[in-house]
Amino acid sequence: MKTSHLAVVVLALFFAGLNGGCAIGPDYQRPELPGLESFRADLAGTADKASGSYGDLGWRSVYVDPPLQALIE
Repeated sequence: MKTSHLAVVVLALFFAGLNGGCAIGPDYQRPELPGLESFRADLAGTADKASGSYGDLGWRSVYVDPPLQALIE
């Protein structure tokens, strides 16, 4: 019984190796990824320009939506 399980595993590995397994191929070319237009700190009106980071802002000033500001108050 154990030898038949071993034989199945060996055959599966053998056949997986015949077609390259998970190989992509020799002509694979990595696609271009679009870059970021801006970082979060560069967004207008949301981050303090002197600090340049959301981490330096108070948590209340991150939410600029008036209904959210009303809920915070």
